[in-house]
Parts: sequence; C-alpha cells; structure tokens
Amino acid sequence: PAIGTTKDVYFFLIIMPDTIRQEVFYSTLKNKINSDNPVISQFVSAKTIERDNDRIYMNIIRQINAKLGGDLWRMAHDKEISEKTMLLGIDVCHKGKSSVIGFVASYDRYMCKYYTQACPQEVKGKEIISSSILSEYYKGAFGAYRDFNDGALPEHIFIYRDGVGDAMRKMVIETELDQLKKLLKEVYGNEKQPDVTLIIVNKRVRQRFFEIRGHQYLNPPAGTYVDTGFVEQSEMVDGRFDFYLVPHAVTQGSVKPTHFYVAENTSKISKSAILNFTYSLCFGYYNWPYSIKIPAPCMLADKIAIYRSEIGNIPSNIDLHK
Repeated sequence: PAIGTTKDVYFFLIIMPDTIRQEVFYSTLKNKINSDNPVISQFVSAKTIERDNDRIYMNIIRQINAKLGGDLWRMAHDKEISEKTMLLGIDVCHKGKSSVIGFVASYDRYMCKYYTQACPQEVKGKEIISSSILSEYYKGAFGAYRDFNDGALPEHIFIYRDGVGDAMRKMVIETELDQLKKLLKEVYGNEKQPDVTLIIVNKRVRQRFFEIRGHQYLNPPAGTYVDTGFVEQSEMVDGRFDFYLVPHAVTQGSVKPTHFYVAENTSKISKSAILNFTYSLCFGYYNWPYSIKIPAPCMLADKIAIYRSEIGNIPSNIDLHK
C-alpha cells in the first residue's frame, strides 16, 4: 500500500532493527516514502537509541529540526553582503553507477533554507550540466525565493560550483554561466538584473601551508587564506581573482586548503568581503557544529547528489525539494 497518503502525515521517524541489513532496508523504504507520497523522514538505528546518550539524542533532534525547516543557527555576514542574496551550490557527483547533479539554492534572508534538486547525468563522467536541466532548476529556485519573499527576487546571486578541475574550468564557466544570464533576462524582464558572483571550488589541490613557530612547522589556524604568491591572480581584475583558504582544523596530518577561483563578479563588494563571506559559509553546515572544508551550499549539493545516487530509483518526476 502507499505510504503517507493522508494529508495529516508529514513526518516519519523510523527505528531500524539490528537484525536486518540496514543499508538495504534504508534505501528500499526511503525510496518508497519518496515515491508514493514524499514525506520527510528520519532513520535511526536501534543500536544508536540503546546507547542512552543525551548527546546522540540531541544530534538526532537537530537533524529532524533542520529537515522540518528549522534553523539551528544563523550568522551575521559582512555589511557588504545584501540580505537579498541567494546562495547557489552546484556539484556533479561521480560516485556510483552514474554521475548525479546536486543543486541547492537558498531562499530566505538568513541563507539557511534551501531549495534542493538532483538528477543523474545522461553520461557517466559528464561534468557539464545540460541547459534544460539547469534552466529548470534555476526557475524552481527563483520560484521558491519569490514565494517565500512575497514576490521579491534576489539582488545578488552567489554561486559556488564544486567538482570542477582546472582543465574543465573554462568550459564550465562559459557554458553554465551563459545559461544563467539568459534565464535572468527571462525571469527579471525589465527589472534590475541581479549581481552575479561565480566561484569555482576545488578541494583536490597539492599545495600545503604551514605556520612556522620557532623550530616547529604547524598547521595554520582555521580561517587562514593565501591570496598572493601561489595564486593565479592576486589582484582583482574585472572582479576576478583566486585564493586558497584553510577553513577548518585537523587533529592529524597536514591540513589541506581549498582553492577558490572567482570567475565572475559583477558586484561592487570588496575582495575581503568575498573572502570573509566564503569562510563564514563553512560554518553553515548543520550536521557539524564547527567549520567544514567547503562552504555549506557546496556540501549540501554534494549530499543531495549522493542521496539521489543511493536512492537511485526515485522517479525523475519527483520534486526532491517538496
């Protein structure tokens, strides 16, 4: 029978017994819940419940709160960052049998609530996202923003595009940015066009940075950025520049920085505002109380793509956001 056919059901909490194969149980039941009549759900292992640990219970409550639309925390950003900013996180995950697109877009003033979508690419390993898919997702994101903000549209769009190596960067920028610009003309019409800032995120870098303290070589503290010497373009020219950021701390080994290439920036905000904003977004991932390696929209796009890959037989007409 169909699950959640009644309008009174809007959330499922499923305790998974230890006597079954939990991965199969999870993917099968999760898919049925999503396909029959999409309802928010939280799966918890019985073994986890039996630990009787308040900290674990609190983490589960946090996850449920976030899934139901609650904000666990909010951040105050630089004054240069408009409250009418939309964050976009885009990633293509190549794990599993197919490559999967992950797309998220914030629609509230605090940049905490996200419109989410995901779907498989036509060809495994393909990085460029087709114009038809991106156009559909952009329209859905603007629709969610407009519905939540009494018909208003964002004044600034910040895009963090993850999963792009240096070799593919130029093609991704030209193709996907052009798609957005065409859609903006359609969505905004005669209204003032929003500023667009596109940042390419690359986690796979070989560079390492150290703090020299006496005779010791230590990991630099979280929040350290390098924007001269090792970078491609240290000065902001036509809004473009790049930098390395160490947004998180590690307890073992050398910390790996993340490379950010600002490929497009039509706004007048300063370089330091972009650096600080990018770092602050690394604290916006609700599954971790500290900073993470990449901005929250990137992590969320990656997670929704992995989720779509694991629950791979979700019908394509299912709106993951709703």
